[in-house]
Amino acid sequence: MGKYDYVFNSDLMTETLSASEAVAAIAIVAIAAVKTDYDDVELTKLENILWESDLGAEYAKDEITELVDRVVDIAEQENLAVLFNTAYESLSDDLILDAFEAAVIMLVEAGEIGDEAVEFLTELQIALEIPDEQAQEVIDAVLENLAEIDDLEVSEFEYYDSPTGNFCVPVPVELEKGGKTDSQPGVVTFTDDFGTLLRIDYWQANDVDAEAEKIENLGKEKYLEGILDKYFSQAILGSIPNAKVIYQEYLADLNFGAYFAVLDLPFGSTMTVSQNNQPATRLNAYRGIVVFDLEDYMYVVSCQRNFLHDEKPGEIEDEAEELKDQLYEFIESIEFLGEFDDDY
Repeated sequence: MGKYDYVFNSDLMTETLSASEAVAAIAIVAIAAVKTDYDDVELTKLENILWESDLGAEYAKDEITELVDRVVDIAEQENLAVLFNTAYESLSDDLILDAFEAAVIMLVEAGEIGDEAVEFLTELQIALEIPDEQAQEVIDAVLENLAEIDDLEVSEFEYYDSPTGNFCVPVPVELEKGGKTDSQPGVVTFTDDFGTLLRIDYWQANDVDAEAEKIENLGKEKYLEGILDKYFSQAILGSIPNAKVIYQEYLADLNFGAYFAVLDLPFGSTMTVSQNNQPATRLNAYRGIVVFDLEDYMYVVSCQRNFLHDEKPGEIEDEAEELKDQLYEFIESIEFLGEFDDDY
């Protein structure tokens, strides 16, 4: 008898799973059987596996999260035997090796497969009716691929330094998630395949004394509100004509005064999705923006919140708070160079 007979020697089943859910189910069975538990880090790892596979092309990031959550619910409400049987019956022949590969990836620790994992994978291979040679090829390929990833740097720019020397920031996106850094004069944008957008626009005042006089005459709040209005008109409306400002707030506690706004961008996300073999379209999105000045530079820092298909926004105050938190966290990671370093 095998150690994992309780998983593989049962006829119990539940509802049919989709192909992607079946692959996810085999991976969940693996991690739950060997480690007896799984955490958010491991579930995120599984989401990345699905996203980077051919199956991921059919889904947006949030949909993959929902898919994995559904499989986890089945595992918790039923048992691993029910989940495995249902997944096995739902898998087409061409996805058997993909499911086995997902299980292998989930069980690799520090570039190695432990004894318990080897025992489980042996029984899983038999249950999935995979020949020894094919199973070993999958395992070897996974270990070789992970070793290559470990040798890669997290990003082309581990730490981004602005060409003008006024700030530097740890790159907040990862290569394995499709992370990209796009730097042009006066702007740097960080994006990934999961819809992340973090952007810093910056420019130096032509006349520092004149800008200081404007601030004195208008007050910091009105001055920054004017900068936001100008940025919105020039940088946003030009590419997203239906965009509008739906929330504004002055933040007296951030960088000696900052102005925060939420923009509604219909079909204005950086993330695109395709449904039913139709051309890819951009998702709807909210864009969070914080405007502030330090030294003789003006900064506009942005992030986005995507809405999948028919997903409806929550209360604007709640949406604004989440975007604000994301921006605060990103701004905290930025090192502004100059005499304000110690005050920030």
